[in-house]
Amino acid sequence: MVNRLIYILTVRPEIEIEKTASSFETGMIINCTLKRDNLPHVNFTWESCDRVNCSKTNAWKLESRDQFLRIDDQEKFEVKYRCTARSVVGEDISPIIKIYRKPDATAKSITATSVKTVKSTKNTSLKTMLFVVVPIGTVTIIVVMAMCFVLCKRKKIYGGFYIFSYPPLPDYMERMDVNGNIQEQLQKLPFLPEWEFPRERISFSK
Repeated sequence: MVNRLIYILTVRPEIEIEKTASSFETGMIINCTLKRDNLPHVNFTWESCDRVNCSKTNAWKLESRDQFLRIDDQEKFEVKYRCTARSVVGEDISPIIKIYRKPDATAKSITATSVKTVKSTKNTSLKTMLFVVVPIGTVTIIVVMAMCFVLCKRKKIYGGFYIFSYPPLPDYMERMDVNGNIQEQLQKLPFLPEWEFPRERISFSK
């Protein structure tokens, strides 16, 4: 009896965890197993942490004060659990147990739908760009080529582009035959409205 009392007063609880990682299942139970049985007055505490960094004390929240912990729901993909066993002699904290939630079919379906939507949007944007950009680009190239052709012709005929001004009038007198009849060559001269008045608009009254 004395040896039993000495054993109780000198041995602190030691936790033994077989699996430190498991897949979540509704209603699953994790056990805070002790290496030595029949240790009286051992208090158990289960805590959980769903953060990435659980090194801070306030990252852990109380889940249960029993030796067993039942997990009915888990929203996060990964949640960490730990058990603490305390007695009058001392305490022991278990290794961290990680519970992973399996990706459900709905999440996979949503992900697949999102991927399809992104691909469809890309394809639609590409088709729209082809139907809009290609014709506009073709018309622009044709207009630029036509302008270049006209400007080259003006350069060749008038000696300059004259985009914002009129080209100088050619010397029509050089076209006239100095030895011929002037009246017969009048059709070679252009009509200049600022210097002449059309004959058909003149009426003679008696």
